[in-house]
Amino acid sequence: MKKIFIIIASIIMLTACTGNKGNSNYTTSVKSKVSELHNTINDEFEKVKSKSYENLSFDDFEIDFPEISEIHKLGLTHKTLTVKEACEIFEEYFPIAFAGRYTSDDLDGMLRIIPMDDRLIVEHDDGIEDSDVEEYPFNFPLVRDVEEIVFVDDFKYDCIFIETQEIYMVIKSQGSMHAVNKGEAVELNGKPNKLAGPYYIEHYNELIATYSTDELKDESYPLLDGEMKVVDAVDFAKDYFNNKVTYNKNPEIKVDIPLVEVYKINEEVYAYHMIVRDSINQIPFEYSRINGPIGILLNSSDKKEYDRNHALCFMVRSDDMDFYACGGQTNNIEYIGEEITEIISLENAVNIASEYTSKSAIFNVLDIEFVYTSSYNDDNIDRTDTSRTASPTWLLKTYNPNDGRYYHIYVDAVDGRCWYFIYTTN
Repeated sequence: MKKIFIIIASIIMLTACTGNKGNSNYTTSVKSKVSELHNTINDEFEKVKSKSYENLSFDDFEIDFPEISEIHKLGLTHKTLTVKEACEIFEEYFPIAFAGRYTSDDLDGMLRIIPMDDRLIVEHDDGIEDSDVEEYPFNFPLVRDVEEIVFVDDFKYDCIFIETQEIYMVIKSQGSMHAVNKGEAVELNGKPNKLAGPYYIEHYNELIATYSTDELKDESYPLLDGEMKVVDAVDFAKDYFNNKVTYNKNPEIKVDIPLVEVYKINEEVYAYHMIVRDSINQIPFEYSRINGPIGILLNSSDKKEYDRNHALCFMVRSDDMDFYACGGQTNNIEYIGEEITEIISLENAVNIASEYTSKSAIFNVLDIEFVYTSSYNDDNIDRTDTSRTASPTWLLKTYNPNDGRYYHIYVDAVDGRCWYFIYTTN
């Protein structure tokens, strides 16, 4: 029987692997052929569960290993946009996102820029000097008023944006549609804030249920325009981000949705809130949460600086996304080295995880995933540029009943390096 995740707190991240120990009971030389794993993974998992581990026990779940065409280590960098390029995307997408409410002509008096140059924050049409006099967003200039300054290729800026009490839309200089809030849930909740902003539904509405998407059956809830199955909402979201929202997007990167939460807007209307992560060659990236129920980072055993996917979206009607904050679909991708045809076997990865994990407790393994983990390069831990390396990794999601914390244990599928993050629900 498969599991349904009911996650109760907020998660960020944390690590704690203990490093190499003497007299290890594993070897990194035991490999599995990538081309065969789709068909053999559950046999491997049954073999793992039949073994006796001093510090690991296993929930009743299956591992869904995708039919992967190829695996590589990846080099990732963000695409960048000039202000003019970002404005062109805005002009194309804004009237689509807000069809029937706004046109591209409305942008002129709404579109603002957050520059890296402070001089542009203190000059205004009304002659008021000193940005403290003007409240956000009016302390940032309209793009139309500073075109001659910002429409040069080397101008440094954070983003261009529109924000009112009803809507919110942001494009970052690093090439991503950072967030779009169309305002329907804002309206249904009585416009609780002065500005629409990025709208995190968990702050305003009751969580009803949480589903892992590989376990969905016929679960269904009423949205604003009628009943909709959760599985159909997931299919709609994947199509929406993979095929309809194509701004500045790398076609090699697809969207994967591992988790859906159901929120109650009112007695008649519910919303589907989804975690969105990137996927390359059918291998998803590890994700974390921006907000909401998954935890607090407590400790870190790995000195690397990791870059997790933390995108999300939600819908209150069956044919549209009301809010989304998207992740890294605009990344440039470089394949590093030769294609990886063999990886450390699942059994060997679990042996490594057990060897490197404390023997003072029994960790309940809730799930095992095969993901890309992305980290900033060692000489770039302060994130002064966007260069990252992504490696295929086995991820064991575990729970320690002794301290009530969740431990995500990672084993690099190429070199066997192990680390883990600790999460708490307190």
